[in-house]
Amino acid sequence: MTTQVITTRFPYKDAEDLKHYAELKQVPLAELVRLCCKSYVELEQQKLQLEQLKNEITQATFTMLTTVTDMSNEERQNAARLINSELDGVMVE
Repeated sequence: MTTQVITTRFPYKDAEDLKHYAELKQVPLAELVRLCCKSYVELEQQKLQLEQLKNEITQATFTMLTTVTDMSNEERQNAARLINSELDGVMVE
């Protein structure tokens, strides 16, 4: 495995917290920072996946409900506009 040195500065308190946590986990400080970065990236990816899933579920539910209630195309478009404006981050068509 090829490695690369990255130097960064942390506020004193943060650096001490990192050292303390590394000692508790019995891992080198560099390994702890790598694990933290990896965890952060994975968490951000999970957030994106959950957002996509939420949109897919909302779209499927919207389609099902507008079909079952026999909405006209105009009613459906009005309902979609309302949902898109009221639900943050959700987009239905």
